Amino acid sequence: MVIKVFKAKPFVIDGDTLVSWENEQPIYYRIRWIDTPETKRADDFVKTPYDESQWKWGELAKSYLIDYVKNSNCVIYVEKGLDIYGRTLIDLYRDRKAIVTNYQRLISAAGLSAAYLPFPQNINLSPRDEITIYCHIIRNQYTARIRKEGIWRDPNFIMPWEWRRLKR
Repeated sequence: MVIKVFKAKPFVIDGDTLVSWENEQPIYYRIRWIDTPETKRADDFVKTPYDESQWKWGELAKSYLIDYVKNSNCVIYVEKGLDIYGRTLIDLYRDRKAIVTNYQRLISAAGLSAAYLPFPQNINLSPRDEITIYCHIIRNQYTARIRKEGIWRDPNFIMPWEWRRLKR
């Protein structure tokens, strides 16, 4: 495991995606194991109440990540491979690598993301950090759902992956 620090604060694309530049080339980072609502694009228009709900929560999730990055002295990440789109999968931390500063844990507790977890048999959960993050996401999402926080209080909200599927 290699712990890295962004040289400059990364640019926030949405609630689970960042971009930074190295040698004038963009490098896209996808925060793993969470899926935040989508943000509205210039060519999007409202067709259903689900669209408005998705975009409203998408903007709140994006703002959450912007504040997380802005309010940090340094942004730390651990690379975990590549996704199917070539983005670098990461675990994200603020100021120090500790579970209390882990972004996935915090945004799931705020009710602004849905767990997007692989089946446990498909990943190596033996490193303590892996199982700790995995369990915190599950527990925090469950608590947010019970308390009806964030996306979990909106009757028009559908999971981001379902919304994307319906848009195809």
